[in-house]
Amino acid sequence: MEAVKCEAFLAAAELGSLTATAELLGYTQSGVTRMIGTLEEELGFPLFLRSKKGVQLTENGKLMLPLLREVVRAHHNAEQLSAEIGGVSKGSLTIGCYYSISALWMPEILTAFRARYPGVTHLRCRLETGRTHQIRVHMKYIGHTLFNDERYGGHDILKGTTFTKYKQFVQNCFAICPRQALHAKTLGFVHPTTGEEMFFDSEIPSDMQQLIDRWRVYANTKEL
Repeated sequence: MEAVKCEAFLAAAELGSLTATAELLGYTQSGVTRMIGTLEEELGFPLFLRSKKGVQLTENGKLMLPLLREVVRAHHNAEQLSAEIGGVSKGSLTIGCYYSISALWMPEILTAFRARYPGVTHLRCRLETGRTHQIRVHMKYIGHTLFNDERYGGHDILKGTTFTKYKQFVQNCFAICPRQALHAKTLGFVHPTTGEEMFFDSEIPSDMQQLIDRWRVYANTKEL
């Protein structure tokens, strides 16, 4: 029983919609449907009642809810412990707040968090709306300038050591991804004519994936 399937189940149970679950987790709707379907096959019974209005837990689904929540929690704990054993600080931070708080207080809070845990961070953002430039400006404002965003200083070596080997590593990363590291993986909107919910999914480009892989290796080894 894979934790990722259990996470999809928990999100769908909370949101009551496979479409909203796909948007939240960064998958296609068909992908979420397959994950939950295979989980139901493994268990041997349906977890949801499906209708045009969304999904609703079956009685068996309600019984499985706390158990599958424990599966996900145990998986995350195991990941974090294994990272700590390897000397890597790793974990998930979820913040929920009103828009007014996110605009007024969160920049200062995130700046303090970044100062306490410096280095390169791979962020997954869920945006309600916003043009590319608006996203770049806001990321700069909250202290997370996009990697290699020349206009806002992301092309400078902002963190890390001053050793030549580290600088060369970062310069090599700039060469791998010679543009701002911003990618819209999933886009969704309601069709203005048909009212249908439209979703488009795009995998991370190869240069950005190579960049992420290199930084993960660096974070795990700390040899540079």
